[in-house]
Amino acid sequence: QMGTATAQEEPTPPDLQVTKTSSLGGTFDEGEPVTYTLTVTNVGETDAEDVEMHDDLPGGMNPPPLPTFKGEPCSVTSGVIPGGIPHAAVHCGPISLLAGESAVVEIETDTTGLCGRTENAVQVQASNEPADLTGNNSAQAVDQGPACNADISLDVEASPSEGSAGATIRYTYTVTNTGETTLYGISVRDDRVGPLGIIDAFSLRPGRTDRFSANATLGSSPVTSVATATGEDVTGHKVSAQDSVTVAVVSAGGDTDIGGGGDVAAGGGGTPFTGPAAGAAGIGAIALLLSALGGLLVALTPRRSTSSD
Repeated sequence: QMGTATAQEEPTPPDLQVTKTSSLGGTFDEGEPVTYTLTVTNVGETDAEDVEMHDDLPGGMNPPPLPTFKGEPCSVTSGVIPGGIPHAAVHCGPISLLAGESAVVEIETDTTGLCGRTENAVQVQASNEPADLTGNNSAQAVDQGPACNADISLDVEASPSEGSAGATIRYTYTVTNTGETTLYGISVRDDRVGPLGIIDAFSLRPGRTDRFSANATLGSSPVTSVATATGEDVTGHKVSAQDSVTVAVVSAGGDTDIGGGGDVAAGGGGTPFTGPAAGAAGIGAIALLLSALGGLLVALTPRRSTSSD
């Protein structure tokens, strides 16, 4: 009697699944420590090869100490553009995961400087996992922090506040973080001359102040400069403030023209800004920009000051 052949099923290919939890439990107070726990499991019946995990930490979060992935050290990278929001990421692998095996990564850091909604996303991959099985290869943990309460103020002053045609006027732009969280990417723009912070976007902690200054040669009619300061909190929410100052022209006979309708010669208005550059980088770009604005030459002084006043 002949036997009956039995078909054997092929083992299922590797299939990664990742979960992520936060020790914060959904809410946090600024500065609270946090541990993110990432668990990668191969639910397939075939070993997963070259398994890698990449975790983007919330913007503004401090880089953590090096975690491990199945006993292998992970790498931590961080970076920031000048004045921008810092970002850190954790990358682990490659390792192998046997069929049914799991590996855990614990990322320990803190929430210093954070506010509002924070999102922590993770991605995993294996070199031999079929594309149609990658639906569970990502996960995120979301926590809600205190309200950011971002705010900013700007004060523009001119010294002296009046002068004769040809007089040198010094403008000072004082930016203060009047909110409760750090502001990033702050820039200052004067409507007559363009962006003053084009070289040096900066960040400010709560209560901190930064100052820009520039010189101007007074024309033959009064001029009003309107400046705007903008910045954003760690969530990307933007805030702005505006201020203005008017410089009057004193004629040779001692009369003051404030409104532009006095006895001064027509066509002589404007405030050609002059002064030393704020740095070698961007000088040419600024010169071209300001030349295009009708001969208004502006440059920041190199002594921009920061204080807690």
